[in-house]
Amino acid sequence: MSTTEDERDAAHRAPAGTPDAVVDAVGAITAAFEVVEHARGMLYAFHRLTGRADAELSEAPDGVVARAGTRSADLTLSSLAEDRLEELGPEVGQLWVP
Repeated sequence: MSTTEDERDAAHRAPAGTPDAVVDAVGAITAAFEVVEHARGMLYAFHRLTGRADAELSEAPDGVVARAGTRSADLTLSSLAEDRLEELGPEVGQLWVP
């Protein structure tokens, strides 16, 4: 069941004489604002998840080394950060030193 303009209350009707193009533009702006609000919520969720991961990493013992046969992997936070910095290039390494 659709609602026609005549069925809307005064607070939800465009003022008399408002061109359809203006009503459509305001509707598009409202829709875009809703998308921004949704993205903001997702960003907040991402922030909470990364904060949780950071807290869990800070509780993990530093200096864990995984060994399989003759191979080993340094899984310390410093080592992992250094690996990421090397992938990003020498300019980024100058910005942060582990």
